[in-house]
Amino acid sequence: MKYAHRAILGGLLGPALILCMVVPAAMAADIPASTLYFTTFCCDAPANLNTNVYKTPFSYIGGVFSIGPTITPVAATNGADALIFVPGSTTKLITSGQSQNNVTLVDTVAVTKTQVTADSTLANTQTFGLSANPAATLLYAVPNSGTGAFIDTIPLPLSAATPGTSHAVTGADTLLRGVYFDGAGHLFYGTSNDFNTGSLGTVNTATFATTRWTVKDGTVAGSPLACHGGADSIGCVPSHHGVWDPFSSSLLIGGGTCVIWQLHLDVPTTTATIVSKYSNAAVGCSIDQISVDGTGNVLVADAGRGNVIFIDYSSDGLIGTAGHQKYDAFLISQLDDLANVINIPPIPRR
Repeated sequence: MKYAHRAILGGLLGPALILCMVVPAAMAADIPASTLYFTTFCCDAPANLNTNVYKTPFSYIGGVFSIGPTITPVAATNGADALIFVPGSTTKLITSGQSQNNVTLVDTVAVTKTQVTADSTLANTQTFGLSANPAATLLYAVPNSGTGAFIDTIPLPLSAATPGTSHAVTGADTLLRGVYFDGAGHLFYGTSNDFNTGSLGTVNTATFATTRWTVKDGTVAGSPLACHGGADSIGCVPSHHGVWDPFSSSLLIGGGTCVIWQLHLDVPTTTATIVSKYSNAAVGCSIDQISVDGTGNVLVADAGRGNVIFIDYSSDGLIGTAGHQKYDAFLISQLDDLANVINIPPIPRR
């Protein structure tokens, strides 16, 4: 998630914790041809005049990842940041409007746009981090800066006549910078901003009170606290964005200085254990949005460099194993967030 005023960098181009290795269900399948949609944080003003939603083809065949070379404009929206598919669709996208107090539905078939006010109360005019609940009835959005302790909820399906509203956040953490659901319908949050780290926890979707989770490092003998020495895991967690991965039954979170942590979740004890870590030492790398395909592949938007990263972890289900990264190269200046067309439908609450 980035602000639109950043300088242009270049041109286009479960119930119990399981402390064991993830056992994947199957090897990742080839992707003969698919489409990657993405946003840029450039040129949001004047509103709806400059393209900020794009698409490009990609494939993964025989262990070789290819993307582009064509980049096609899709839409010019009133601000663009997070990008997700409408639950159950591979042709309708939703993007958040940064500081413009809106979300926009982009229909890539009908070539139409529907802008919806995110907060009718005007208490929170920022919409950055974005997630749809598993029941496909609400969008949840959070700001990316400032002192506003809010979560917006916007009814689905989106309609210009049905705006969202903001809710005051209380509890252990109140300045949230990312929201994402796990496979059982729990809403997780992160307090990590761009390039930074923070904490991780869950939001009570009835009261909007937060509970901070303890994060342990299962990649180290004895599974010590991830932040080593604190009462809990405050401050060191790369929690800017997260996504539930049904392939490995784990939560992938990313941020900080270009790292992704793969977490096993123990809801009764509010404890997450790191089972694998991915890191990228490239200067300027900043993981912004993670997109999985459900077969052991992940696409990552590196908003710091404008790069797309592709990782195939289907062989062992662990994202950080050496050799799993198959691609890391520049796509477009001011790349922000992405969504791949191999869509994962909403997971019903259990």
